[in-house]
Amino acid sequence: MSEVNATGSLYASDVEMADQGTGLVLMGGVAITADEAAELVMMHKSQVMKEVCASRTELAQRHLERIKKARQYKVVLKDLKAFVDTGKSWKDRIPVSPDLISFMKNEVGASPGESVNRIIFWGSAVMKLPESVREHYGLRPDRFGNWKPYATGKYGIEPNDDGHNRWEMHGITVIDKEARDNMEEELNNYIDQQNDGNNLMMSQLKSLVNSLTESVDTANSLGDKKHEFWRTALSSF
Repeated sequence: MSEVNATGSLYASDVEMADQGTGLVLMGGVAITADEAAELVMMHKSQVMKEVCASRTELAQRHLERIKKARQYKVVLKDLKAFVDTGKSWKDRIPVSPDLISFMKNEVGASPGESVNRIIFWGSAVMKLPESVREHYGLRPDRFGNWKPYATGKYGIEPNDDGHNRWEMHGITVIDKEARDNMEEELNNYIDQQNDGNNLMMSQLKSLVNSLTESVDTANSLGDKKHEFWRTALSSF
């Protein structure tokens, strides 16, 4: 008894010749015609490829979400530069939120070089900080869009130089100018890599979709031919 794998073992069980005299084949232990076997194989292939396409689409969506998040952090780094470029932060210390540091370490694979320290800053520079940093450290503006230390908050905002709008906070996660610049470069490289990966993923997904369409069309064509055969045969009686 000869054996033929109808689809390269990826999409269906092996198809075996049942009896050369009848022209039937065995598929899953059931004797059917070769046309029926081919139709079932293509239907099975189509179903498997649908599942593969769905899985690849989900992966692509998660990939796009990482790119979107990275671009949001790129804006954050731009705002951090605007803050430190004011020259109104002692020793050019830049406050950052833990989520930025986590993303740079865990997703980008960078070493931000952050530390926990105190920060001395002028109140006029606060609104240059990205909103995520201001929210994390409780540096909220008033209804006119200006920052004033109405409450000390959990980080203990204290006056550093009475009458000169200079303030001090402790226990802040900070980076320096060089670290910010390095983070921006590494983030740009990460975004480029993710974009390249996304383009490849989209190309592969397009190829899968085309193969799926061909499989569905072939299965439908085989089914239509079989139905046409029986319609013609029955109409002759």
